[in-house]
Amino acid sequence: MTLNIMFNIRGVNDVGFLSDSPQESKDFKIHIKTGDVWWAGTDSNVYITMCGRLECLRSYHLKHSSTHSDPFERSQVDVFIVPSLSLGNFKNVTIWHDGSGYFPTWFLKNIRIVETFAGMEPTFTYSCWIKGNDPKTLYLQIPGSCHSLDEREPKRPNDKFSMGTHFLYFHSTLNVEGQGHMVV
Repeated sequence: MTLNIMFNIRGVNDVGFLSDSPQESKDFKIHIKTGDVWWAGTDSNVYITMCGRLECLRSYHLKHSSTHSDPFERSQVDVFIVPSLSLGNFKNVTIWHDGSGYFPTWFLKNIRIVETFAGMEPTFTYSCWIKGNDPKTLYLQIPGSCHSLDEREPKRPNDKFSMGTHFLYFHSTLNVEGQGHMVV
């Protein structure tokens, strides 16, 4: 796996993804992209948890995609509306499935979380298989790897908040012997 993350050079604590007002109720659009490989899809029940500086969203079952009647199929993007209170500056996402159904293993390409009121859209590129009941936690500040080398680069965000700012790109790989490196 290669986890590619882009964020403003001011630092992880200044990502400003989520509002710091805990009283406000917000809806998030979660875009889940299934990879384009054979048997990538799953019929398992998929769950997500998002954590911010203020609190964590409890486990949420991603079952009603607003884009497809049969979610998590090969090469498709499913969009889910998740209601939540403000979580504070975004820290991590945990995603997993229960392993139910035929061929339950799932190839997750990426997760993009859209907070429209703040204009932020961090994308976590995972590109790995997820087995049943094997949660994967993706952090903004800690990239990881499951493939020996993946040279694909993330695209720079195309929004009004990224214009004229500098971005850092963290890319980490891990080879067979466990030796890793980071390219900045």
